[in-house]
Amino acid sequence: MSLRELLKDKLHEEKLLLLPKGFEVIGDIAIINLPPPLYDDRYLIAQALVSHSRKVKVVLLKKNKLAGEKRIAEFEILLGTGRPRCTGRTAAYSM
Repeated sequence: MSLRELLKDKLHEEKLLLLPKGFEVIGDIAIINLPPPLYDDRYLIAQALVSHSRKVKVVLLKKNKLAGEKRIAEFEILLGTGRPRCTGRTAAYSM
């Protein structure tokens, strides 16, 4: 079931059309990009995302694009335990 289907009875049609088609999941953390018109509904959307994916425990809203030498972005915790840290491994490097 998609986010649009989960929220069809809770958001107006105009807002449903603005919902992103996907989101990133790293471990048990989901990262979502929302356009400004959906900011008022961000917590409702985060709750729907958690109910959609059982392994997701934390939902972050990406507030800006990656920037700087280390390519760091700003995030807002929408839902979860408040520990937005995930350790991953890529090509034998720990991050």
